[in-house]
Amino acid sequence: SKFAGMALFATRGAGVRGGAVFLLVFVLAFGEFELASMLNVRRWTVSAFDAVSQGAPAVAVLRAYLLPCVIQLIVVVVFLSLSARAFSSNGERVFSLDETGNRGGGSGLFAKGMATVAAWGMFLLAAGYPLAVIINGATKGISGVLQSPWMLKESASSLLFALAAAACAWAAAWVAAKLPVAMRIALVLPGLVGAFPLAMALMSLFQTTSLAPMRDSPVPLLLGLTLLLCPYAVAVVLLVEAFSDGESLYSAELARRLDGRSRWSLRWVLKWRPMAFMMTLVFVIAYFELTVSAVLAPLATPTISARLFNLAHYGENERLSATLLLASLPPLALVALVAIPWRWKRRKDVPGKDN
Repeated sequence: SKFAGMALFATRGAGVRGGAVFLLVFVLAFGEFELASMLNVRRWTVSAFDAVSQGAPAVAVLRAYLLPCVIQLIVVVVFLSLSARAFSSNGERVFSLDETGNRGGGSGLFAKGMATVAAWGMFLLAAGYPLAVIINGATKGISGVLQSPWMLKESASSLLFALAAAACAWAAAWVAAKLPVAMRIALVLPGLVGAFPLAMALMSLFQTTSLAPMRDSPVPLLLGLTLLLCPYAVAVVLLVEAFSDGESLYSAELARRLDGRSRWSLRWVLKWRPMAFMMTLVFVIAYFELTVSAVLAPLATPTISARLFNLAHYGENERLSATLLLASLPPLALVALVAIPWRWKRRKDVPGKDN
């Protein structure tokens, strides 16, 4: 019947995917803090953050805003229940990459041209114009920022925390990929609940008597960033496994005794380079993360994201542009380093010489 077909679509077909995507976007929007604070929109995240900044205990803040945190948790649990099969290895995945409908027969020249124009147009609109504004403001304020004692210290702090958190999240995701689905869900759950509830929970934990001596150490921020990045890292591992050319990788394994350098070069191009590039983007997320950093960063090592937020909040546009431009150089350099198409040339054997 028609009702049965609609029910099957909602529970087994594309309705599951649409619902999962909707819930994921809802989670990200419901727990958003940065844009709401900059635009002076009173949301629960902004009110809770203001309470923390005024010295309220983390436990009291969690109690006062328990209802939105519970709503966030419920939505995350429903999302994970819908997409649980996407994390399984039994071949019955919700987000499959090899469905018949996803195998197109190619597109015409006009369609490719329009896609190229649209892609470059969106890039110029989303990145080109803001970059021009930033560069224009940075030329006026860069001299003062370069002389500021906090610039190098806070950028280095953000760099080290982001590198360590990205590495820990990748290692956890790599191990979890070989474990049962329940372990993977447990790993991504804290990060999906949201940055602010996660930061408040960790602050409450490190305000207990046994862990209070570690409150002003790098441990809370490193743990918070790692948990926040775990969903991204798990997605990276799953995507790389889905997109990797299994036949080529298997051929590389068979040829391991013939030419080790070519084997590793092939594995780098087919698997490790895409993973490294996507994990670099995860590192960029951690580098500029604000909420967890503002709540859990040690007093002695603040991060550059909190500085950028304060400069934007008080309207210091020239210093903000200069600071953002300089702070963006380390992650951009890392992205460029990973994106370079490295090639390892095979050394030719020289007759008469031992190799």
